[in-house]
Amino acid sequence: MANEVRGLLYETITHYALLKAVQASNISGEVFWNEKPNGMSINPDFTIGKNRDHVSHVILVTASGSSRNAEMKSWRNLGETFEAKLQLPQVPIAINLYYKSEVKKGLSEAVDSLYDSTVHFDNKKYFAEIKNWVENNIGLAGSTKELRAEHFEHAVASNVELASSIELLIKDITTVLTVENLQLDSLWSLMAEDYKAALLQTPFAARNTYVKRGIGKLMVLEQNVRECLYKNYKKSGGIKGALPSYCFELGFFTKTLAGARLVDDEIKGAIALLGQKACELIIAKSPKAMDLWLKPLRNLSKVGAHVEFVYDNYEQLTSSEGLKKLLLECFHDPVGMSSEDSDEKLWLFEIMVSLIKTQSGKFQGYGLAKMAKDFDISEVSEGQPLLRFLLPKFTQRQELPDDTSLEKIATGLASRFSNDVDKSDISKLKDLVSKWVIKENLEDRLIPYRNFEPVLWLLEAELKKHAIDYEAKCAYTGWINEYAEVGKRSATTPFVRVGNTYIHWKTVSDAGRGHKKKELAARARAFKYQYDVESEQFIRRNGLDKLVLLVDGTFDDKDLRALQTSGWDLILYPDEISGFVADLAK
Repeated sequence: MANEVRGLLYETITHYALLKAVQASNISGEVFWNEKPNGMSINPDFTIGKNRDHVSHVILVTASGSSRNAEMKSWRNLGETFEAKLQLPQVPIAINLYYKSEVKKGLSEAVDSLYDSTVHFDNKKYFAEIKNWVENNIGLAGSTKELRAEHFEHAVASNVELASSIELLIKDITTVLTVENLQLDSLWSLMAEDYKAALLQTPFAARNTYVKRGIGKLMVLEQNVRECLYKNYKKSGGIKGALPSYCFELGFFTKTLAGARLVDDEIKGAIALLGQKACELIIAKSPKAMDLWLKPLRNLSKVGAHVEFVYDNYEQLTSSEGLKKLLLECFHDPVGMSSEDSDEKLWLFEIMVSLIKTQSGKFQGYGLAKMAKDFDISEVSEGQPLLRFLLPKFTQRQELPDDTSLEKIATGLASRFSNDVDKSDISKLKDLVSKWVIKENLEDRLIPYRNFEPVLWLLEAELKKHAIDYEAKCAYTGWINEYAEVGKRSATTPFVRVGNTYIHWKTVSDAGRGHKKKELAARARAFKYQYDVESEQFIRRNGLDKLVLLVDGTFDDKDLRALQTSGWDLILYPDEISGFVADLAK
């Protein structure tokens, strides 16, 4: 939430500065904030024009706090820019304004070269004052654009240092409002031609599928439970016989007089769409590492016993020496400490963290950054915080930290727990902790796991079934890499290639649907063309006949239309993969 508010505050600052810069530049037109021009499917951050639909400038605001987030934001910004450059009545000037740019090496220069201008404010000396104002006003600036704008105007009027910094920011924005990058004109012309041609094609029809989410949940069920489910889930009388308690605690099943009944629509949808054989194929291919998150979900009944242990040993757990002793005991003998036969992890650490999160009321209420600060372990290893490597090995009982690190963990966690969770709170939190355990293991870890790729595996299985030669998943570069000369360091897209057909896949949910649409549109347009060094012009990519997108999730008709007109020649759902591959085999 803080990152979202931070971004809104930087937009508030940009709006204020743009109004002044447009006036100083004598540019005719108004500044529009998050208003979608006709012809675009995306709401730009800012546009300048004589009206909302006839714009001369598109301005993007970036304030990403991590290299991974910055990379995703860069793709979304490109999707927005591409739409503006080829789907509006005139080709606008596109400007990218960075307030925070923790970017992946290579991506910055690649993306920066594609805009008419890019300004990295976070590299400016005057930015410190602006950043301080944002950080100090995250919870104070109001809930609407108008309130935030009023709050900021008051701050500028009453703070000389801030006002001086904003004047310099306005000058920098004024300087780039009239700069144009003419080297990309041939690219925009090509893209515009293809966009107009795609508008004449029959739109793809959207529908909801739940392959990744449904099978992610299905994986939680042990094999004998799944076998029973496949045979009986359609029967009106329900499933006879006892099911493990976690089936009901997770909300997958409900109890009826006739037996247990499957009520989770995503599990139902996955089985109905693919059938038992395909579902089991995907589960069999799932990485062994995912088992780590299955056990806590299958052992939800133990949460109560773990919480009671914390209550009974509260005084020892809030002492650094006492907690260190108990963490060591749990590391060496988790079963003996809990009397729960299936305890294998450092459950004491995990239940204490879950109680802290539950008490905070935020699913991200106690993450790695706060832990690193509490534990005083801020060193970096292999470009990542040391704690990111140390904690998983400790909590999974693979490796005991050195004594100094263990001392720091015990001291920091005991102090945090003592400050955040009173003993009297624990009994009230007991019923809520299970929700945190489910959220953390199922929604945050299991289902979105990076190497869990059901749609890709379905494609590969069909290609092998038909004995079709193909090049396995590989990261391909596009014209961005060629034009910016950054190689494969960034801006690549994974494809499976069959001859001159390139196939990509993506699962989306309602929460991230809009962002994924922008990203996928940008990826198509980044790959369909290539930069010809000799002519210094852009051309359509040699050796590419068809760009295919396999989708799973909740894209709607408008989303698919935007993807189709961005360059995806064919858009298919998981149950259509077999027919598509059969056609390839002909």
